[in-house]
Amino acid sequence: MVASKHSIENNRRKTNLIIKLLVLFFVIFLSIFLILQYNISGSSTAEKKQLCEHLNENMTISGELGTIPILDLENPIVATDSCIKTIIKSNGQKLKKGKPVLLSVTVFDSRNGQKLTGDSPKIIADVLNKKIAELHVYKKLLKSKIGERILSYLPNKSDDRIAGEISVIDILPLHVNLVSKDVAYLNSVNKTYTKDIETGEQLPAEVKIKNAKVSFGELKSHPSKSVAYILVKGKGQQLLKNTSPIAQYVAQNVDTKEIIETTYSNGIPKKLDLKKTYDVIGKLLVDEHVGSKVLLYLSEDDTDGKSPILMLVDILAVQK
Repeated sequence: MVASKHSIENNRRKTNLIIKLLVLFFVIFLSIFLILQYNISGSSTAEKKQLCEHLNENMTISGELGTIPILDLENPIVATDSCIKTIIKSNGQKLKKGKPVLLSVTVFDSRNGQKLTGDSPKIIADVLNKKIAELHVYKKLLKSKIGERILSYLPNKSDDRIAGEISVIDILPLHVNLVSKDVAYLNSVNKTYTKDIETGEQLPAEVKIKNAKVSFGELKSHPSKSVAYILVKGKGQQLLKNTSPIAQYVAQNVDTKEIIETTYSNGIPKKLDLKKTYDVIGKLLVDEHVGSKVLLYLSEDDTDGKSPILMLVDILAVQK
C-alpha cells in the first residue's frame, strides 16, 4: 500500500512537470512568434534609435510648401517608436501657444506610401494647443516657425500588427505675404493698395493694412457690376468650382461701413464656403490661386438688393 502511494505521487509529479514543460514551450513559441511579427530589424524597417536616419534613407518628399506633397517610399517603415523632424526651414515668425495657427496635414501609410487623407490635405485652422495634434507634434510646433514643413512618423497598432503613419505638416502663413521677418514682411504689415496689379485699374476704395489689420478708404467709384481686383497674385494651388478657399477675409457694407463678417477679430483663418454665400463670390474667385490677395466689389444686384459690399480675401489654402 505504501509503495502504491509512492508510485502515485511520482506519477503526479511527472504529470505536473510535463504540464509545466508544455506551458513553457508554448510561452517560448508564442514569444518567438510575436518577435517575428513585430521584428523591426533589416533593410526594410527601422531600428528604434535610428528611426529618423532610416526615414531619410528610405523616403523622399517633394512638393512646395502648401501643395500636396509627393512621397516616394523605397522600403516599408514599421517601427514602435515615433520620430519628428523639420524638413523645410523658414525664417518666419515663431509659433506661440494660444495663438492662431494654420496647418496643412497629409498622412501616408508607412508600409506602402498610400495617401490616407484623400485628394486634399487636412486643413487645421485653430489656436495652437494640445488638442489639435498628437503630443509629440504639438511639442514640435511650439519650436517651429511659419513657413516650415515637419515630417512625423507615428506607430499605429491595427489588427494586432504594427503599422505606421507618416505625416507631412505644412505650417502655412496666416496672411498673404506675411511669412518672414525680412523687408518684404515689414512692407506687407503696413501697406496701402490702390490699383489692380494686373490691369492697373484704380480700386473703388483704397485698402489699408497696418499690423495685419484691414481698413477701407472712402469709396471713389461705384462699379456698375460686381468685380474682382487682384492686389497680390499667388502661385499656389488653383481654386476650382468644387473647392472652397481657407482664407482671412473681411466684408464691409459700403453705405454704413459696418463690418458684416471678418476673421480678423480672432486672427484664425476660416473656410469660405462658396456654396453657402453669395454665388457671385465663387464666380469671382474661381481660378484664383493660393497666395492671392483679392478685393471684391459686390454690387447691389448680387447682394439681394442690399447695399454694395467691399470684401478683402487672402487665399491661404484650398479645401473641398
